[in-house]
Amino acid sequence: MYSFKRKISPDKPPREKKRIFIASVLKPTEDSRSFYKFGLSLRETNKYDVYILGFSKKIKAKKNNILLLSLFSKNRTHLSRIAAPFKLIRHIFNEKPDLIILTTYELAPAILFCKRFLTFKLIYDVQENYSLNVLTNKTLPGWLGRIAARWIRGWESRLDPHVDQYLFAEQCYQQEFPHISRYTVVENKYSGNVTSGPSLRFTPQKPIQFILAGTLTPTYGIVEGIRWFIAFDNTFPGQGLLVIGHCPLSDYRNTLEQAAAGHPRIALKVDSFPLPFEEISLAVAKADCWLMPYQPLPSLTAKIPTKLYESIAQRKVVVLPPNPTWMPIVGTYNAGIAVDFFQDTFSKEELSELYRNTFFTNTAGSGVFWSSEAPKLLAVVDSLLSE
Repeated sequence: MYSFKRKISPDKPPREKKRIFIASVLKPTEDSRSFYKFGLSLRETNKYDVYILGFSKKIKAKKNNILLLSLFSKNRTHLSRIAAPFKLIRHIFNEKPDLIILTTYELAPAILFCKRFLTFKLIYDVQENYSLNVLTNKTLPGWLGRIAARWIRGWESRLDPHVDQYLFAEQCYQQEFPHISRYTVVENKYSGNVTSGPSLRFTPQKPIQFILAGTLTPTYGIVEGIRWFIAFDNTFPGQGLLVIGHCPLSDYRNTLEQAAAGHPRIALKVDSFPLPFEEISLAVAKADCWLMPYQPLPSLTAKIPTKLYESIAQRKVVVLPPNPTWMPIVGTYNAGIAVDFFQDTFSKEELSELYRNTFFTNTAGSGVFWSSEAPKLLAVVDSLLSE
């Protein structure tokens, strides 16, 4: 029987560089972690050809010598999503990567199929506890969420024997996935330019520009953040708020528009497709204060938001719930205040806390920057590809 396993022809010299695929479905090809952290760090070694496959309206593009390939380009519920695994299979057989970094269980069937014919190393980058998400984030009815969670766990279990190494994007995954022993924690820290300056203090005489940025879903408390801003602006008039990001749920988009209706200082930049990373970054750069009104869900409370690292590195005062995992980080740099976004009313005493504090009295340390994580990623990749 003919074997499809890759062989190097004696009259064809081996490739100078190893090929690495970083694959997802819903994450943009220029995703913060896949492109700006993993992709650029791997490319800078000049040892690898890097391909990032994921969500993009462009079938093929190249940026910073990294090839970007689209697996999916429609609304997340579009039927064409079914084709994403088959596109991945085609790219794998065409390019024959030496290493694949997989970021979602959704592509596990494609990987398992390819593993029957081709030889490559496999890293599973655990960016989310997907089964916990569907059980606790209330995006599906209870019975359907339980079925989806079992489906996810089933594919991850089938994939496990073929995974050479796991990467954990969060420290808490060590407890949430106790059955996994071959892992390296590579956190989602800030990879952009460092912002420096003196300590910061707000005064009622100067308006504050607030921002709500990123994925806009009920899980992240966007409506509650808007409601808090309205209370703050009613108490201290003249403030501004930009809500910007990807809102995959059309009903929730309507809810956001209703929540902001009649408030001229609230601007919505909301799209059903992921916005370019640079657009979000530019909006954050213009803001003074970043609202992060996360719901107190088990899928969120133990994780450290990437936004928190970004806000500290860029000296954006953060307003977030009083989470015991997050507040020590905030306190280290005097980076923000804690607010219960889910209470019925906000007193003037509570709202004025932004004016009573001096922020960023300490300079951001190495603990918030990607430079502390990149060597761990490179060590794992080097180890696997040198075997």
